[in-house]
Amino acid sequence: MVEIYEGDRPFIKLGDLEFGQLRTDLGNYLQGSGIFNDYDFEGSAMSALLDLLAYNSTLYGYYANMIANEGFLDTAQRAESVFSHAKPLSYLPASTKGARAQVIVRGTTNLKPGDLFIGGGLKWTPVRSYGVSGDTEIELYQGQQINDRFYQYDSSINHQKFEIPSQNVDTNTLRVYVDNGNGQESEYTNITDLPGSIAGVTAESKIYYLTTSTRGKYAVYFGDNFVGKKPNNQALVRFEYFETAGPNGNNIAQFVSNTSGVSVITTTVAGVGGSEVEDIESVRTNAPLFFQTQGRYVTASDHLAGISQSGIRANVWGGEENQPPNYGRVYVSAVGVDGGPLTSGQKSNVLSLMKDKGVVTILPTFVEPIPVDLVIEGNVFWDATRSGTSIDVVTSNIVDYINGYQRGAFDVAFNYPIFSVGLTSLDDGIIGDTLEVYMERTVEEGTISDTIPLRNQLQRTNLPGVVRSTNFLANINGSFPLVYVFDDGRGIIKMFSAQDATFIKNVGSVNYETGLIQLNDIQNTDEFKIRARPRSNTVLAQGAVLFSTKVGDLEVLSS
Repeated sequence: MVEIYEGDRPFIKLGDLEFGQLRTDLGNYLQGSGIFNDYDFEGSAMSALLDLLAYNSTLYGYYANMIANEGFLDTAQRAESVFSHAKPLSYLPASTKGARAQVIVRGTTNLKPGDLFIGGGLKWTPVRSYGVSGDTEIELYQGQQINDRFYQYDSSINHQKFEIPSQNVDTNTLRVYVDNGNGQESEYTNITDLPGSIAGVTAESKIYYLTTSTRGKYAVYFGDNFVGKKPNNQALVRFEYFETAGPNGNNIAQFVSNTSGVSVITTTVAGVGGSEVEDIESVRTNAPLFFQTQGRYVTASDHLAGISQSGIRANVWGGEENQPPNYGRVYVSAVGVDGGPLTSGQKSNVLSLMKDKGVVTILPTFVEPIPVDLVIEGNVFWDATRSGTSIDVVTSNIVDYINGYQRGAFDVAFNYPIFSVGLTSLDDGIIGDTLEVYMERTVEEGTISDTIPLRNQLQRTNLPGVVRSTNFLANINGSFPLVYVFDDGRGIIKMFSAQDATFIKNVGSVNYETGLIQLNDIQNTDEFKIRARPRSNTVLAQGAVLFSTKVGDLEVLSS
């Protein structure tokens, strides 16, 4: 608060921006001026003038505050402002991304981009040309190709930009053509697609720059005959790109071919990777991280910042952090934004990006995600006298809280004390719990061997049962008994008959310090679940492990 005095005149307060306080300060100033001694300041005319003055001051105070906020990346609220602040950081907000899917088609023909498939009421097309002969696996992209009209380049306009009219353009599919007046189109390349980016670009390099426009769309501009070739005056510019429905293409698994001679047999990977235009909070977070990389991926966080715009969720770790350590490599594991598996093409694109931007001697390697359920079970204690709801409602709220606490999360900690505080806050009647956390993994049908790196310490009691499975059918010398497995407390995993608990054979091992479970010679004919009790209720998702919380055998006890 600042008070300004001038001789015998009443003071003026600076800093009160709230309407009511402003009105009071203005009234006090006028009353102390000696000019309006006979005025009734609560009278209708003077009161209206004070309201108007206070309103005007509040309006301009708010306006000045908002202008100041828009001047900084951390506080800007308008997308145009956030995108503008990201430009000096060489960051381009991610556009809408089209989903991809893998299907097996049957026929004898050639497929190419533009051939039509329908899935979920949306248009899909092959990502590249395929020669189909019999059953062939292909990758589809969700989107419709747009051939935009011709734009005329005017050399008298400094820094002329050409705005892409579509709000749903996938900029990864953008192709730019320029006809310099000879009737022949030349394709220009996005400068970020060049190895080394701007390094090596000359005055004759046919490149274009992609940026955001003042209206929040994307725009293209060209070089100046110093860094990149400048189109001739009156040259014609044309765009080709795909418009996409973004996340609406995710999880679609039913496809129909509209291409003669080709039919869809089955879907191997449902739609995955579709996403909306990057929102301002994401830009606010990612732009500084991207700037730190300087276009080079040296650390794991550099790689993660670089692939964050791909419409996927990923985790990256160095070979020294791997289990076991493998120096000279960088590992990545990724899923779609909705948790679905990636297509082969998406995995290749991620590895290609990491290889192009990474250190030459470090080899990128993709690791398939390892979904692990954190099964939470035990007792929750509830005092009905402290609550205004029924035990059924409380139980339902607890189940929803647990199932939604973490869903397919990489590189996170399940912090049990924080989880427990949130659980207690669900209802005034919840007074405590004796819950336990188990790490559970599904073993697919037909598994011979499987490695499960839980990467957390497991209980070490020297008693059997830290690791145990549900019942399942297994091929034992041609017969198919119902069996289960559990550890013997000394690191050996054994298989037993579910009928009479007789020992059948050793089928693996467990390392209680690293959480590594190795299954051998399982030969299960149906899927089963195997779970382990960690040493602590607080566990970490590391490497390729994906955490999802799930309710187990839970009971709410009323007191």
